[in-house]
Amino acid sequence: MCPVFFRHGKWQLSKNYICRITDEILATARPSTEIIRKKNLINVFKEFQIKTIINMQIPGEHPHCGDGINKTGFSYDPEIFMEAGCRPSLDLTQAKLS
Repeated sequence: MCPVFFRHGKWQLSKNYICRITDEILATARPSTEIIRKKNLINVFKEFQIKTIINMQIPGEHPHCGDGINKTGFSYDPEIFMEAGCRPSLDLTQAKLS
């Protein structure tokens, strides 16, 4: 059922709405650098074995929403996740691989 909170034991993943797409795919509102740090999302993602993040945000999109955007043009710096071992997603604006 969507939107739902994804719960694991006593931990609620975040106050963002999270939708279960399949058993292995979750969709959520875009994180911000502040939320990543405040909620310790890196460790939470590791706990839930989340290894890939697909960023659907277009650079510069929604600059005045939430915590705004940073120098990367996104609400968070993708390097934060990459440094923690989460694989970067494909740029969905590029041509198909096949």
